[in-house]
Amino acid sequence: VQTCALPIYQKNSGVSVARNKGIKEAKADYVAFLDADDLWLPKFLQTIYELIQNFPDAGLYATAYKKRKENGEEIGINIQALPSKEYEGYLPNYFESIVKGDNLVWSSATCIPKKVFIENDIWFPVGEKYGEDQYVWARVAMKFAIAYSTKICSLYKIEAENNTINVILKEKEAHKSFLMMIDFRDSIKDEKLLFYFDKYIEKLLKGFVYRNILRGDKIYAFKQMFEYRLSFKYKIIFIMLGLLPVFSYKFLQNIRNSLKKNY
Repeated sequence: VQTCALPIYQKNSGVSVARNKGIKEAKADYVAFLDADDLWLPKFLQTIYELIQNFPDAGLYATAYKKRKENGEEIGINIQALPSKEYEGYLPNYFESIVKGDNLVWSSATCIPKKVFIENDIWFPVGEKYGEDQYVWARVAMKFAIAYSTKICSLYKIEAENNTINVILKEKEAHKSFLMMIDFRDSIKDEKLLFYFDKYIEKLLKGFVYRNILRGDKIYAFKQMFEYRLSFKYKIIFIMLGLLPVFSYKFLQNIRNSLKKNY
């Protein structure tokens, strides 16, 4: 593969501005992403090329990836709702996969035709610190098929993610990039895709309600619970949790963490 670096200089305005600028300036028909600390494994470009050849109508091409911890340990992702463990083809339902498992699409394991961005006005949301990539993948999945390979072709270094998670856990409000997805909900015509899209949005938003309850901000959490239109099941769970005294939350959290370790 021949490569030609084309440096683009601009004021530091965040990751979304940089990506959008790169997409617009790209000379090729396909745009792949590689974040600073991540790595493409040797077969990444070949695998993406084969996906493009075999599934030319897809709006996004991606491969599985593994995460590398600070201590050097590498772990795979939990991939769900595919026809087989070793799979290459169109995802049956992108939203079902990420509701039941991990985010199987990651920025440094992804390639998107440039025309998908240009012709559909899909861009990384400017000004958002978190979730901007998930917003783009969701927008694409609403309208296009996603071609996927379970071959592990990218390495994601999660040191930076740990810092990001610590910041997110302190956030009171849901990220705008998550809420922006809902604006395009009506564009989904497939009933099963729509069902799991709603489940995905709930998965993203319920964590903010839960953490606000744990912080003792129950009134605000209950307000969010109805604004986010959480399912009846989670409304009952959070109301019951909210009735407990604040000092009991740490005890329950310890039990939850213990169960996770043992099972």
